[in-house]
Amino acid sequence: MAADTLAPLVTTVTPELDDPTMPIRRRVRRARWAPLAAALVLSACGPRPAPAPPPPKVKVVQAVAREITEWDEYTARLDAIDSVEVRPRVSGYLQSIHFQDGAIVHKGDLLFLIDPRPYEAALRRAEADVDLAESRLALARKNFARAADLLASHAISQEESDIRASNLRQAEASVEEAQAAVDAARLDVEFTRVSAPVAGRVGRKLVTEGNLINGGVGTQGTLLTTIVSLDPIYAYFEADEGALLKYSRLARTGQRPSSRDYKNPVHVALADEEGFPHEGVMDFVDNQVDRGTGTRAAAESRSEPHPRAVRPPAVARQRPVSGDPPPRRGDRKRPVAEVRLRGRR
Repeated sequence: MAADTLAPLVTTVTPELDDPTMPIRRRVRRARWAPLAAALVLSACGPRPAPAPPPPKVKVVQAVAREITEWDEYTARLDAIDSVEVRPRVSGYLQSIHFQDGAIVHKGDLLFLIDPRPYEAALRRAEADVDLAESRLALARKNFARAADLLASHAISQEESDIRASNLRQAEASVEEAQAAVDAARLDVEFTRVSAPVAGRVGRKLVTEGNLINGGVGTQGTLLTTIVSLDPIYAYFEADEGALLKYSRLARTGQRPSSRDYKNPVHVALADEEGFPHEGVMDFVDNQVDRGTGTRAAAESRSEPHPRAVRPPAVARQRPVSGDPPPRRGDRKRPVAEVRLRGRR
């Protein structure tokens, strides 16, 4: 309210106080209420306060009580259980190749064929030596039988009888030696067929047809190709010392069984997968902690239903159980809510 409007109000109240005809008690009462009326008029002229904000909206959710299984998450390395270097056991010219690079092969499938003709000839020669040794054995048996009759009639000396007995034993040993040579020659013929020792995915051929390859034991033979198994596979990971102490404490208190005695569940996910869709169990825990990193290696085995989806070695995310183990499937007495933990705990 402006000052010019306030002035008439004041002037209208003040003359009433100076009116001599007004009783003294009434004038005192009006004089007492005049400052209060002026204060009310002045307060009405000021700015009005802002309205109070509405109460905030709050969402209410009913709490659910259920058991929760804690999980730890690690970076794992997928590796094949069986990894084989295919090398020949015999030498010779590579005659043919019977697989496609990167194909899935089964145990016993023919991969390479070495020219078997020299070894087949050696087998036939060994079989002929067996026939020769058996004929000599038959003659030695007849001579020894005659020596027994002649010695009884004193027609020959004891020395001559002993010589014929020794010839018989030598002929028997010769037959066994010739038979062993046949077995070795037959193995050489079989070794000309290089087959897959395990089932899995084969690599590329490292030697082409027509090349001379060397056979032998160990790494002496020429490397022809490699094979890695796909089902099941291992997922290796390393747990830090703090996690190892936690797992040991849980095992001592009975809250979580040790992975050395119980196949604790493990979930695995590849780098481009959401969640942890692959299931496995703990299979191996190393016997010591790495002094350089302060970690202990562990392995988990799992079955891969689609061998073409995973090609070890590869990198995956893995989470072993950290608290109480989850119930088995079909057990409705213990509902479990899985909590995925990012980072080591």
